[in-house]
Amino acid sequence: MSKQLTDTLIKLSKADREMNEIVSERDQILESRDHLQKAVDKCQNELEGCQVRLDARHVQQEEESIRLKTEEMRLVEQRKQLTTLGSKSAKLVERQIELASQTLQQMEEKAVKAIEEVEVLENERDGLRDNLEELNTRLKGEEEANGERLDAIEKEIEKLDKERGGALGKLDDRLKKLYSRVHVRYPESAIAIAQKGSCRSCYRSLPSQLYNQLMSGSMSIQCPDCNRLLVYVAEDTAAG
Repeated sequence: MSKQLTDTLIKLSKADREMNEIVSERDQILESRDHLQKAVDKCQNELEGCQVRLDARHVQQEEESIRLKTEEMRLVEQRKQLTTLGSKSAKLVERQIELASQTLQQMEEKAVKAIEEVEVLENERDGLRDNLEELNTRLKGEEEANGERLDAIEKEIEKLDKERGGALGKLDDRLKKLYSRVHVRYPESAIAIAQKGSCRSCYRSLPSQLYNQLMSGSMSIQCPDCNRLLVYVAEDTAAG
């Protein structure tokens, strides 16, 4: 394998490794932002639902308050009638007053319960508001902190994509297909350096005949163990 082709494959593998790392970083940033956005949306929906329930309870509380006042006024009027009625009629009114008093007591208990329910809903609403404010603050902070980094990542991806395309364009179709197939399995390290008689990725000793073929420039040889595409680099040569 010619030195130029070896350098091209190493450069291609390096670009793929850097691409994978930077795409992973971008995806982590976006995943974190999406997670926060979903939390914001969920909290917003819960807050809206709580407010709807609270508004309904306020209406119900007002209606119960009106009914309670009406019943109190009716009871007062019935008690006034006692002073103008005979004993027989008075007993009937007293019975009505007794029943009305029981009804009034039940309505008062119901009104108290409605007040308590409103207080619970108001506390829930206030808690959701605080939580939503905190989530929005965190989301805004992440967007401000990561905005510039995301822009830089996109530029770096564009740069690496051009480098990768340029390197792939220097390979013949057979070698390009072989590299692409190995790259599917090893996105970060499709190329393995062959040195000192072994694959420097999985450290398996290579058969002497295969290693000699690599040293003499043979192409499209894969490691028998890890199946990475092997390139020979002299032991005194620094390889990336």
